[in-house]
Amino acid sequence: MAEFYNQDKNKILDIDDEDKDYINTVLKPLLEKNLMEKVRKKIIEDRKWGVQLFLLVALGEDQYFFNSKKILNEEFKDYRLVSFTIPNTITTIGERAFSGTRLESIEIPDSVTKIGDRAFWGMNMSTIKIPKRLKSRMKDIFTPMCLENSIILYT
Repeated sequence: MAEFYNQDKNKILDIDDEDKDYINTVLKPLLEKNLMEKVRKKIIEDRKWGVQLFLLVALGEDQYFFNSKKILNEEFKDYRLVSFTIPNTITTIGERAFSGTRLESIEIPDSVTKIGDRAFWGMNMSTIKIPKRLKSRMKDIFTPMCLENSIILYT
């Protein structure tokens, strides 16, 4: 078991030996070449959620999405995320990408031009910031209850 700490010496994450081996054997060649989208697809394909969380925390959102313009289908589905910053390099958010998470609010940058169906399904957020050009897709992207109970700001 490996433990990771922030700069204030507070433990932020554990990673078990199996996941550590997976990173070193399967992902390391891709990581060394900065092929982050292939890394992310491989993690989803192999259902290695602990590794995904580790890389997201260790690298931060900007590096995790390095050289990528999309958040993949179901990439964070059913994660216990409460906050998430979508980098302004992202142009596409896949189907059910964040469905079932616990996001309390979301700000979708103006760079996003396409959002898949049910991308933010099954949650109740307090605030949604979304580009005005995506207004007509709201009922396909968010749960009806979320739309009724959220403050929606169009940018």
